[in-house]
Amino acid sequence: MPIKPSDNPKPFVKGQSGNPNGRPKKVFSVIIAEMKERGIEPATPSNVADIYQYLLALPLSEIIKIAGKPSEENDLPAIMRIAAKELIGKRGLEIMKEMLDRANGKPKTSLELSNPDGTMKQTIIFSDGTTRDERGNIV
Repeated sequence: MPIKPSDNPKPFVKGQSGNPNGRPKKVFSVIIAEMKERGIEPATPSNVADIYQYLLALPLSEIIKIAGKPSEENDLPAIMRIAAKELIGKRGLEIMKEMLDRANGKPKTSLELSNPDGTMKQTIIFSDGTTRDERGNIV
């Protein structure tokens, strides 16, 4: 049996929205709005790089204060506290290297090799570990 317009138990009133409250806001939109209201900036790559560079320029006594103790609360961003804790830990030198790489980029390296016939062939080693010859082919 076909459905007739008169069978609709709640027909829309002409000119009235079927969804008066609108589409519900997405969770991330709500969180972002709340963070903006509180004055919290997003952790963009450039902000993270800046934090790392400032941390690396501080004396150890300041880094220890930033890291804090697990039982203490402080108002510094979590990334700063975590990075400071790692810097004063056993892996401090490794963490420092990673922070420098993140803040400034990994150094690029090039290597020149000569062929058996005496001609020079240049191979570039990229920071991601891949190598390419002078034609751009992955070696």
